[in-house]
Amino acid sequence: MKILLVEDDQFHAGYLSEALQKALPEVEEVFRATNGAEGEVLARRHSIQSVVMDLQRKERNGIDAARTIRRGGPQ
Repeated sequence: MKILLVEDDQFHAGYLSEALQKALPEVEEVFRATNGAEGEVLARRHSIQSVVMDLQRKERNGIDAARTIRRGGPQ
Protein backbone atom coordinates (compact mmCIF):
# COMPACT_ATOMS: atom_id res chain seq x y z
CA MET A 1 0.00 0.00 0.00
CA LYS A 2 1.22 3.48 -0.87
CA ILE A 3 0.14 6.29 1.45
CA LEU A 4 0.31 10.03 0.85
CA LEU A 5 0.89 12.08 4.00
CA VAL A 6 0.32 15.83 3.69
CA GLU A 7 1.74 17.63 6.71
CA ASP A 8 3.62 20.94 6.89
CA ASP A 9 5.25 20.31 10.28
CA GLN A 10 8.31 18.11 9.68
CA PHE A 11 8.32 16.71 13.21
CA HIS A 12 4.69 15.60 12.92
CA ALA A 13 5.30 14.26 9.41
CA GLY A 14 8.18 12.11 10.60
CA TYR A 15 6.24 10.82 13.59
CA LEU A 16 3.12 10.05 11.54
CA SER A 17 5.13 8.38 8.79
CA GLU A 18 6.81 6.03 11.28
CA ALA A 19 3.53 5.35 13.09
CA LEU A 20 1.77 4.44 9.84
CA GLN A 21 4.54 2.07 8.80
CA LYS A 22 4.58 0.36 12.21
CA ALA A 23 0.80 0.08 12.50
CA LEU A 24 0.22 -1.07 8.93
CA PRO A 25 2.75 -3.72 7.84
CA GLU A 26 1.31 -3.68 4.29
CA VAL A 27 2.58 -0.11 3.75
CA GLU A 28 5.20 -0.13 0.99
CA GLU A 29 5.97 3.56 1.11
CA VAL A 30 4.75 6.81 2.68
CA PHE A 31 5.04 9.77 0.32
CA ARG A 32 5.29 13.10 2.13
CA ALA A 33 4.06 16.47 0.92
CA THR A 34 4.14 19.75 2.81
CA ASN A 35 1.00 21.23 1.25
CA GLY A 36 -2.14 20.27 -0.67
CA ALA A 37 -0.83 21.35 -4.08
CA GLU A 38 2.30 19.22 -3.67
CA GLY A 39 0.13 16.35 -2.45
CA GLU A 40 -2.00 16.56 -5.60
CA VAL A 41 1.09 16.20 -7.78
CA LEU A 42 2.45 13.25 -5.77
CA ALA A 43 -0.94 11.52 -5.84
CA ARG A 44 -1.01 11.78 -9.61
CA ARG A 45 2.60 10.64 -10.03
CA HIS A 46 2.29 7.55 -7.79
CA SER A 47 -0.46 4.99 -7.34
CA ILE A 48 -1.63 6.22 -3.94
CA GLN A 49 -4.15 4.03 -2.12
CA SER A 50 -4.69 6.22 0.95
CA VAL A 51 -4.25 9.89 1.90
CA VAL A 52 -3.70 11.32 5.38
CA MET A 53 -4.21 15.08 5.40
CA ASP A 54 -5.70 17.63 7.76
CA LEU A 55 -8.64 19.58 6.40
CA GLN A 56 -7.47 23.08 7.34
CA ARG A 57 -4.42 23.90 5.26
CA LYS A 58 -2.74 27.28 4.74
CA GLU A 59 -2.03 27.03 1.03
CA ARG A 60 -4.89 24.84 -0.23
CA ASN A 61 -7.55 23.43 2.03
CA GLY A 62 -7.69 19.68 2.48
CA ILE A 63 -11.22 19.29 1.14
CA ASP A 64 -10.37 20.90 -2.22
CA ALA A 65 -7.11 18.96 -2.43
CA ALA A 66 -8.92 15.68 -1.66
CA ARG A 67 -11.47 16.38 -4.40
CA THR A 68 -8.71 17.00 -6.93
CA ILE A 69 -6.86 13.84 -5.86
CA ARG A 70 -10.05 11.75 -6.19
CA ARG A 71 -10.56 13.10 -9.73
CA GLY A 72 -7.08 11.92 -10.67
CA GLY A 73 -4.91 14.88 -9.74
CA PRO A 74 -4.32 18.28 -11.30
CA GLN A 75 -4.70 18.38 -15.07
